[in-house]
Amino acid sequence: MTSRAATGTSRVATGIGDRLLDRALATAVARAGAPARIRV
Repeated sequence: MTSRAATGTSRVATGIGDRLLDRALATAVARAGAPARIRV
């Protein structure tokens, strides 16, 4: 039970972290790449 709960929470934490990283990368790329995309 404890091991399953631990893996479950770790997976959830990892998923949240991945989402936050994806959002941060997306915003950073959007800020830096938007002008370049418009120029191109």
